[in-house]
Amino acid sequence: MSDVFIHNKNSIKSIICYTFLGVIPLILYGIYKNGILVYQKEFIDLWEVFKIIILILISFIIYYLVNIVIKRQKLFNISLLSTFLIPIFMPSRVNLILYIIGYFIGTLIISFLPKKIKLNSNALLLIIIYLLLILFNNYSFYNDLEKLNIYSFSFFDYLWGRNVAGICASNIILGLFILIFYSLFNVYKKEISVSAILTFIFFTLLLNNFDFYAILNANSILGFIFIASDMKSSPITYKNRVVYGVLIGITTALLSTFVSYFSGVFGAIFMWSLLFPLLQKVMKNAKILSIFQRKKKFL
Repeated sequence: MSDVFIHNKNSIKSIICYTFLGVIPLILYGIYKNGILVYQKEFIDLWEVFKIIILILISFIIYYLVNIVIKRQKLFNISLLSTFLIPIFMPSRVNLILYIIGYFIGTLIISFLPKKIKLNSNALLLIIIYLLLILFNNYSFYNDLEKLNIYSFSFFDYLWGRNVAGICASNIILGLFILIFYSLFNVYKKEISVSAILTFIFFTLLLNNFDFYAILNANSILGFIFIASDMKSSPITYKNRVVYGVLIGITTALLSTFVSYFSGVFGAIFMWSLLFPLLQKVMKNAKILSIFQRKKKFL
């Protein structure tokens, strides 16, 4: 695969457009599962059916305001992806006030980070919002119907979206189709997503006595597809992408099993976006040292 990256305004536009196109089916399914079905049982008001749309609009307004405050010349940049990627991983009953505060604080922090620090900003933003929800809201990813625990679904039902996950992140099958669609574009780093998914499945099965229901962690699978493959913070070469994805997959399996089932994936992505460049430097220095020692021995 050729290493194609962001070079101009047109490429940024195409990336934002195809990413948003991929997200649309998930948004529609999220409105159906966490909106229409719950509204029919009179658990939520009509406006809450379209909460995902409200979250996206809020995110865009905050993104726009922060960019005005910091006087960024190019408002149309790759960070715009956050405005519709972050909301799909929010709990369906997310507190809007806490979401606004978390998104604003996170966006502001990311805007003032030095350019030399190439961390996964989407993962950091999700972690900040989740921490606020944990501290002040005692949030749950279960919608009001799921809390009743009166339905019995098959393995295939869970794959098709009857899973508990973010408001628009429960449909694993749709996510895999979107992965195939994204893979048609050279700029998408599919090696990261694929290696992370396969590694996560393998180690999750090992850690859960080969319980196949344990791998139905939709937040993790879709997190690998949408968040781990970040253009700016992930490795460039094919080999490094695979290694990066494997490390994220292993760490996510551990975190989702023992720490946080729904948000472990974002902790893993954020951690390796920080550590992997350091690991690359260590490996490079070790390689140089090894070559030097061989030459010295030869002489």
